[in-house]
Amino acid sequence: MRLEVIQHPTGERIPIILDGQGFPVPAPNEWILSRRDLSGNTLTRNGRELLLLMEWLDDSGIDLESRLRSDRMFTEAELNGGLIERLRHSVKKAVPGKAPVAQNLTRIGSGTEKTPVGEETFNQRLVTVKNFLVWAFGVELGRLSSRDPMYTRMTMHQQHVERIIDKAFIAHASPVSSLRKSFTRKGLEFFNKAIHYKYPAAIGVNESVKFRNYICAMIMLMYGLRMGELLSLRVQDIVFGSISELRVVRRPVDPDDPRQPPPRVKRLARQLPLDNDVFARELSEYIEIHREAMMDNGDVDDHEYLIVSDEGEPLHLNTLGQYFRQLRIAFCGDLPPNLTSKMLRHTFSMSLERRLREAGFDEEHRRQTLAGIRGDSRLESQDTYIRAGIVESANEVLKQYHADLIPEF
Repeated sequence: MRLEVIQHPTGERIPIILDGQGFPVPAPNEWILSRRDLSGNTLTRNGRELLLLMEWLDDSGIDLESRLRSDRMFTEAELNGGLIERLRHSVKKAVPGKAPVAQNLTRIGSGTEKTPVGEETFNQRLVTVKNFLVWAFGVELGRLSSRDPMYTRMTMHQQHVERIIDKAFIAHASPVSSLRKSFTRKGLEFFNKAIHYKYPAAIGVNESVKFRNYICAMIMLMYGLRMGELLSLRVQDIVFGSISELRVVRRPVDPDDPRQPPPRVKRLARQLPLDNDVFARELSEYIEIHREAMMDNGDVDDHEYLIVSDEGEPLHLNTLGQYFRQLRIAFCGDLPPNLTSKMLRHTFSMSLERRLREAGFDEEHRRQTLAGIRGDSRLESQDTYIRAGIVESANEVLKQYHADLIPEF
């Protein structure tokens, strides 16, 4: 089995799961199509997660539709020892003398080795598999009368499967761990110095590239933008005037965007103030001078994307990710080894939460403010930063307590 992504003329990208003969597998593809309101990246991730389920069913000789209709339930051994164990690992092919290479077909056998996936990845796989199985049960139940004995049996089967999967979820990590995802004060000071276009060791092949890298990092650090949101910005989204602002806009998929996968704005649109005069001038200089220089450097069609590559094409997600990898290598002794674009967003969120807390705002107000500025539709998404802020305050109190308990002489 394999997963392929089909791009329609409109630019919409839809994943499709194919069996060993290259034919579409009906059930998972129907479920994916029922979720077309989600982004293409999310659907592709769901497709990869369902591929693990379908391969496990194929390896186990189980026909899902027949099993749901039959008197035989999925046993706890099948689910815990088979399916859930498959979801816990990323199976890679062992190559002598080389690091393992990931396989498209996640089959456990000779010449392969299992690598455990992270807690969040495992939980996401469980959510997707559970949602699909609940949908599959719903399709079968919809064909039956509520008085049919099979209806009751199938309902019990569904509850049995849900109960086993629910027990497999890994509890969320301690909120203390989220503090390590943001910069320390010293680390942030060095990061600001290392990314500046005037820094002698700044990364970039020329002045324009260094300036672009600086603009990218500062926008993410100052406004908490995700990489997809940053690379979706267009020149017209930067407004200069009496009220200067940066606009994060949700748009339909651009069929002319050559990037695969294309960056997307996955959260709510928002308008963010360009209230720092120095950065506003630097952003204007990038648009008028450095962006134009890179556009002239390559033979590309005119486009309106704000962030461009060395040759003027819309910058790819992988290229921006490579910039952070280069930073980690170049400044390995001064920057965190887990430096990514997400660390900038965490730093932004933690700093904003701290300032709101110091200003006397209550938890609910801080939660609403964070959600509005970050573009989140769910207030619960801010709980990580609220809890981390509470832990931070507790540590400050504990530090003062220890200082009072054992005074310096």
